[in-house]
Amino acid sequence: MAGAESLTGIHFLLTYRCSASCAHCFVWGDPSHRGAIPREDITRYLDEAVEMGTITGIFIEGGEVFTEYADLKWFIGQCSERGWDVSILSNGFWAKTEEIARRRLQPLIDAGLTGMSLSTDEYHQPFVPVGNVEIAARVGEELGIKVGRMGTPADRVMFRGRAADRLAPGIEDGRAAWQTFTECTREKLETPGRIHLDKYGLLHLCQGLAIDTARNKPLAEAIEGYDPKSHPIVRLLLDGGPARLAQAAQTHGFVPRDDYADECQLCYEARKHLRDRYPNYLGPAEVYGETDPAPALAR
Repeated sequence: MAGAESLTGIHFLLTYRCSASCAHCFVWGDPSHRGAIPREDITRYLDEAVEMGTITGIFIEGGEVFTEYADLKWFIGQCSERGWDVSILSNGFWAKTEEIARRRLQPLIDAGLTGMSLSTDEYHQPFVPVGNVEIAARVGEELGIKVGRMGTPADRVMFRGRAADRLAPGIEDGRAAWQTFTECTREKLETPGRIHLDKYGLLHLCQGLAIDTARNKPLAEAIEGYDPKSHPIVRLLLDGGPARLAQAAQTHGFVPRDDYADECQLCYEARKHLRDRYPNYLGPAEVYGETDPAPALAR
């Protein structure tokens, strides 16, 4: 990978299952999704990440990680055994009382959990009472782990995933013509510092935009083989941003809207249109709001 030495973190998308269906979710998290990263895959990924020598921390997210509690606890232990600090992201739905929160958190801390970020904003709270979040934070701090809050104010939503479908159509201020989005300003496409790895083995630069799959090749090989200038989607984004990607997608029948809420909405919709053409780079189905896994996805 160009600048592979810059990659210091792996964010594992343990599951796409979630207790909530937030309107701004990048990955269309939902209670209907099932399944987590297989344990045998996790073991291999972690061993290969150790061999890479550049990874300094592991972050486990979803979906909602507490919906796969047994796998989460085991996963944390595997990370700790390999000497990594490990943090998780949760919406705190499980912290109904302090007693319950302690019963849930203490085994994870005993396994090696060092940090927890809690999602809390106007999009999460219709599904999770803010009191649960406060209990989770208070108990986590009392038990000695680092706790932070990760919210998304309405004026900082990135319109990709469910947000592109549910929220972007209602945005009136700040919309712009699709031709004006000539740069990706959200991700370091050439030299990513972190990458997301999901249950299908897909290595995401941005949720839904993969560089390769690690399911059928060594993790280091998949990462080091990434060439942004030859990647069929990334090369277009580097050449002229989402506008250039949309222009290319037009040759395959994509019809851009007159204007867009932001660059992410245009990029997401163009990528969604190209899914069938590039199934190994644009997926999985969950991230694009589809109900069935894409059969062409590399396994």
